[in-house]
Parts: sequence; C-alpha cells; structure tokens
Amino acid sequence: MSRLRFYLELCGRGLWGWQRQSDSQEGPEGRTAQFHLERALATVSQWPSRIPVQGSGRLDAGVHAEVYAVHADVSAAWLERWGDGQKLEKLRHGINGVLPEQMAVWNLAVDPHFHALDSLVSKTYRYEILLRRTKAVLDLDHAYWVPMDPQDWKRDQAQEAMSHFVGLHDFKAFCAASSSARSTQREVLESTMRIQDLGRGLGHKVDLFFKGRGFLKQMVRNMAGLIFEIGSGLKSPNEVKRLLSNPHLTRQDAGVCLPAHGLTLVELEYLEPWGILRRGDKLF
Repeated sequence: MSRLRFYLELCGRGLWGWQRQSDSQEGPEGRTAQFHLERALATVSQWPSRIPVQGSGRLDAGVHAEVYAVHADVSAAWLERWGDGQKLEKLRHGINGVLPEQMAVWNLAVDPHFHALDSLVSKTYRYEILLRRTKAVLDLDHAYWVPMDPQDWKRDQAQEAMSHFVGLHDFKAFCAASSSARSTQREVLESTMRIQDLGRGLGHKVDLFFKGRGFLKQMVRNMAGLIFEIGSGLKSPNEVKRLLSNPHLTRQDAGVCLPAHGLTLVELEYLEPWGILRRGDKLF
C-alpha cells in the first residue's frame, strides 16, 4: 500500500459538508465533498471499487475551505498504473473535470508519510461579517451581511471579548446540542479581529480569526455569534468569561449561531516537513 496526498479548495454552497453520509442520505448524485472526491478518484483512475479518503477534519454543511487536506491509501497495482508525476498530474486534471464546480484539487502527490488528521497541528477559521446599510449582493455567498452603520460597531468591546477565548476552556456553551464529542474542553491558540474599511460606501468587513488544535461542532459559528452580539452592543465582553467559567451553562445560555456561509477554513498547520498551508503559499 502507498498513500496519496491531496490539497483542495471547497465552496460550501450546495455541499453537505465534508463527511460522507449513508447511501440513502447521499442520493444518486451525492451531496458531501468526501462522496464526490471518492467517486471522482475511482472514476478517473478507472478503478473498480471506491477508494476511501480521509480528510483533515469535519466541515459543516455550507462552510468553505480555502485549503483542505486529504489522504487516500492505494494499492501497489494502482500506484504502478498512476504513480509517476505526469500521470498524477493528468489524473488531477481528470478529477477536477468530474468534481462539481464547488470543488477543486490544487495539488496531488504520492506521500507515504502524510496523514491528513494525525499530522495536523492546528487549523484556523475566519468568520466574515459585512457591516453596511445596503444589501451586500456580491458577498452573500461568503459573508454574513448586517444592515448597520459600521460606526455603530463596538470595536473595543468586540476585541476585548475575542481575547477571552484564548486558552484551554470548557466550550460546552458553544457546542451544538447534537454534538457527540466526549469532552467539550478545547484549546484556542489565537483569537483575533481585523476590520477593513471597504470605502465608497461599501461598508466595513469584520474578519474574526480563530486558531486551535480542534473545534467542537458549530463552535466557531457560536463564538462568532456572541462576538456579533457584543459588537452590536447587545451584550458585554464579560459574557464570554461567564460562559467559559460555568460548566453548568449550555448552548441555550449562549448567543446566536451565525450562518455557515460566513465561515471559511483558511489555514492548516502540519508537522514538518509539510508546515503551514494557506492560500498564497508556494504549494498553490
């Protein structure tokens, strides 16, 4: 056996997230990114059976990924047929021709030591909020539009609240009620906010970045929801500390869960020799 390494870009629109569902849930054409990639890999390589692939973690339905890593174990016979550089590049183009328009493989290589999940050190998500009075037509697929004057955004309070997420905490109040996680303790390594004035009446873009070793189901969207409420002046920055310090509080006690389309996985950090993967790196 040997191993293939894929780097992908995903648009969450129309996809039911990454993880493959049952055949009855997928339907004849498939709905998840894993289903589409497995089918494309077997179809283009003319392999008689499904080739399972392992992704770098869960992605909820509708969430985007500027970079997403995958590995697949293949047999010696498969590798003999497709393993050289020119054939792999031909295979990559063929896979992209079969995948739906929301998915693309940027890089495909033989890499026997890579594991999409076990080699992962951290991941970084960005939640994008657009503040402007006029409807944000061109940003509706990847940003959460808020019809408010950017000057009303409580920048200092939101920034203070973001800092409270950093560290090892019990994120029970930020975890979806449907989660099956055994523990709700997670460590957030970085939590920052960046605001950009788009000029000419186009409003302000608020980017919320969360870096961690792993996240609970809908955790980032729930954290972003609380920051949205704090930035809107509806809650105090101390609400973050209250929710993280009381293990008896649950999802019902926390803020809103923002829509999936505003969330994007923007960076994966791996052990050496793979390092940091993000849009703009030489790998792309």
